[in-house]
Amino acid sequence: KVSDKEIICSMLNDSNKKITCVKFKDLTIAKNDIVLVIFTNTDFRTNLKRVKNNQSAQTIEEKDLHSKSYGVIAGII
Repeated sequence: KVSDKEIICSMLNDSNKKITCVKFKDLTIAKNDIVLVIFTNTDFRTNLKRVKNNQSAQTIEEKDLHSKSYGVIAGII
């Protein structure tokens, strides 16, 4: 699934596993593209929405590191 706000990706080694990602600005992604995903330490999505709405970011105290839910699509392979 590809939308402006998020992209749902299937993993190459297990197509039943889905990950929710955001993309770098100006990256055009189509269904069935193979992409490179970088995972961040914490869930940045709430702060990303806040910054885009001209609000200040909040400190995240989360301890769940490197979850597959916090991916950024770096490019198309």
